[in-house]
Amino acid sequence: MLRKMLSLSKTMSLVLMLGLTVASCEKEETPIQPPSPDPIPTVKSIDESFDGTKYDAIDIEGWNNIVVEGDQAFMYNEFSGNSYANMSVYKAEGAREAWLITPMLDVKEATHKSISFDTRADHLEGATLEVFSSTDFDGGNDLSKYTWTKLDVKLSTAPADKYGDWVNSGNVDLGATGNCVIAFKYVGHADTKKGGFSIDNFKFNQEPEVPEEGEGTG
Repeated sequence: MLRKMLSLSKTMSLVLMLGLTVASCEKEETPIQPPSPDPIPTVKSIDESFDGTKYDAIDIEGWNNIVVEGDQAFMYNEFSGNSYANMSVYKAEGAREAWLITPMLDVKEATHKSISFDTRADHLEGATLEVFSSTDFDGGNDLSKYTWTKLDVKLSTAPADKYGDWVNSGNVDLGATGNCVIAFKYVGHADTKKGGFSIDNFKFNQEPEVPEEGEGTG
């Protein structure tokens, strides 16, 4: 009888120890971390004219097309045989915010440490376009994690009832910035039923050009 009680006591002690061990292991489990974004490529130059299928979301290797609010990303659009990037709140049922972001620009090694691009505004009633640079963007979708510096660039404008002209940004010097991405941030407010911006001919490390204001894009 005594042997049986001792055996039972040992068995219960073993079960208790195993239970404590399992509980301890469960507490020490490492939390699952979200996957890191794929590293964005660094490019020596860009000469992008945004050729693509009309109304498809822009999908260019190395670029990020991120929707922050609403259901519309930057898309390809086309008029008179010319394709370009476009974002608008036309027929939207609420606010829209989208960012179109370049690959990392290798400014340090570039011969021409500048960018240029064309924009055209249309039917503006509260929609805005801003241009930023970032040296720490790594491809993640949470844009609040990164440092964004607003660039002073020349952009197109338009009245509420028609299209504006295509306007060239001029050569935007990045020499003091170093390697960075360039981001186009479009915002269309909830009470805005129309208003858009188009972007074309994005160039980095290309021979500088000085087009006349209002020159067409192509």
